[in-house]
Amino acid sequence: MTYLTSLPLHEAPLAFLDVETTGLRPDLGDRVVEIAVVRAQGFTEVSRFASLVNPQRRLSPEAMRVNRITPSMVADAPIFSDLLDELLSLVEDAVLVCHNAPFDLGFLQAELRVAGLPIWDGVTLDTLAFARRQYWFQRNSLSAIARQLGIRPSGAHRALADALTTQAIFRRFAGRLRRQGRPLVADWIRLQGGRGWRPSS
Repeated sequence: MTYLTSLPLHEAPLAFLDVETTGLRPDLGDRVVEIAVVRAQGFTEVSRFASLVNPQRRLSPEAMRVNRITPSMVADAPIFSDLLDELLSLVEDAVLVCHNAPFDLGFLQAELRVAGLPIWDGVTLDTLAFARRQYWFQRNSLSAIARQLGIRPSGAHRALADALTTQAIFRRFAGRLRRQGRPLVADWIRLQGGRGWRPSS
């Protein structure tokens, strides 16, 4: 996977990932209720996948207020393990891009553990970490950065909408790096402060 870091950002295989969840703590049993992946080759989208997920546990009122996903919406949705084949095919051999990678990948790690699968430990770019180190936005939430960049999200706090917003922000950031002569995946990793994600033991 390290060969990915030598590729230009505008040519690398990318997978933009976002999850919605029952709460904030996968270590305390919170689960994924919606997941989306947008696969792209550089700046060009190749495919996308999004699904509600039956979390097999109660949804917290706080989470429902944010993502507006209700128990009735996920009652007949597939469980996470039923989605793994399609999900893993989209992130395979790709650079994963998230806004707040530790959150999204912490939940992905927890779900992979439940399914008895190895933890994903590939190359990760984090638009939140990059924004905090390289820009001076008033706020660094996904929606706030999008507004300040003039990006109009199709929605907020739903997995596909947030994955697409992350992709749009990534394009702006990557375009600036390219103009500055720092176009590689490795350049982004350095400027975001190192690896965007390290699995917990």
